[in-house]
Amino acid sequence: MSLALTVDMLFSESAEERDVWREVPAVLSAEFLREAASPNLYRALTALSLLPAADEALLNRLLDKPLEGADYYQLTALSFVRDTMDGISLHQVVARILREDFARRTPEQFEAVRHRAFVLLAERFHSVDQRMQMRLSAHIMELYREFLPSAHAYANFSSSLKPGEQKPFQLEDLPELQRFMKASILGSDWQSELVEPADYPALLDGIAARFPEGIFVVRDEKGRPLAFCAGLWLHALSMPLLERYAPGCRQMLGEEAFSLHELPLEAADTIFVLLSAVNSEHSLYRPEELGALLMEQWLVHMTRGLRGILAAADPQLNALLSVLGFQACGKVTGFAGIELTTWELDFRQSAFDQWIQRIIRQTETAAAQPALPRENDHRLSIERNEMKQMLERLFELDKLEELPVMRRFCWSGMQVRATIQEILADTHQAGPLTAMEKEILIAGYLRKDRNKSELAASFHMSRATFYRHMRLAEQHLAYVLGDRLRQAEVVFNKNI
Repeated sequence: MSLALTVDMLFSESAEERDVWREVPAVLSAEFLREAASPNLYRALTALSLLPAADEALLNRLLDKPLEGADYYQLTALSFVRDTMDGISLHQVVARILREDFARRTPEQFEAVRHRAFVLLAERFHSVDQRMQMRLSAHIMELYREFLPSAHAYANFSSSLKPGEQKPFQLEDLPELQRFMKASILGSDWQSELVEPADYPALLDGIAARFPEGIFVVRDEKGRPLAFCAGLWLHALSMPLLERYAPGCRQMLGEEAFSLHELPLEAADTIFVLLSAVNSEHSLYRPEELGALLMEQWLVHMTRGLRGILAAADPQLNALLSVLGFQACGKVTGFAGIELTTWELDFRQSAFDQWIQRIIRQTETAAAQPALPRENDHRLSIERNEMKQMLERLFELDKLEELPVMRRFCWSGMQVRATIQEILADTHQAGPLTAMEKEILIAGYLRKDRNKSELAASFHMSRATFYRHMRLAEQHLAYVLGDRLRQAEVVFNKNI
């Protein structure tokens, strides 16, 4: 069966664009699961794979057809289903297999159900205790992780690496963290362009001695540090240390800096992140895997109702922060005159819901479209393969205008080219098109000065991963361009 499935995959798509060997076990396992349960139970298992845990009522909200009472109890009897205080839940491996199989077989339906799951989890978030809030946050990150870059200069989100128990920073951790920092500096990895590089060790010592609550540590199963990020909770006592090592913070904080100098420690709800490093010499895990783990766990930690602020100049890190739901707040000048982008992630009050909505916009085109399609929307929608054809002929106007998609829009080649270039040049987020995807499209279709292998290497990706991101970028650009067409039609009709 493995051989038959592998041959089928090799014939169906280009082998270099798909890592088929990794897919075979998942497909096999999904087939076995389908045979082990009735169609109704399999449908329920698939829905349950998108939830951390669910009672019968919650599970039925995710299903088009409610379960019969006996079916729910049959689910609890399956070996890979656990009965918990929050309802039944799937084994993590089985849940991931089912999600991957669902997404492969019926991608549009998967996006719609995943969208409903995000909405349900957002609704529940503010009505449950902090323990359950953390569990919901972790599950949302698990769902989202499957759609984040699998290869990146800072993080590899395809890893299934799990952290140990979350424990606060201890003073005995400091030598290990300084070792991580030293290796990071030697590798010229990003730390903080607001701080003099020579001051990194002293800054970390200062935070550890006076404000240790600003150090977030990710540990392995034995409690040993794997990665950390360090910053300062902003309040009257910490502001002098921040301004000493990062004088550019005043420009970032603006008028808020004055009120922070008066804010008591117990009222602090914002952390200014300055340093970050992983164990780059770990024998089992690559730095990119540990980087992804640190980002995921820190995001879950922040969903408790906190705000995070940081600044970065690296374009790839900026692109990644955008994908993770950070919002750009402007430009500032850092160490040695470097221009930095200020980023903010705010989970205070009801911002958790907004963060989920940003995730939905960045990972789904279906969820971003109206629930009920308007008349003529199909005519104004653009398929990914049509978008690819337009990009390939962007600078050959006569060939561009010959495309069927162009005749359907009644647009000139000059108009389309100008609109596409405008979208790609716009520095503002045009969800679901991310900043990294814009860079990929510009490099692949506008500059065209490197082959695919060279492009993949420049984005720190394998060729297969680069192709996957290129296809997603084409799909997202198609949606944004189609949305521009719809807006243009509305304006045109109003003028008439």
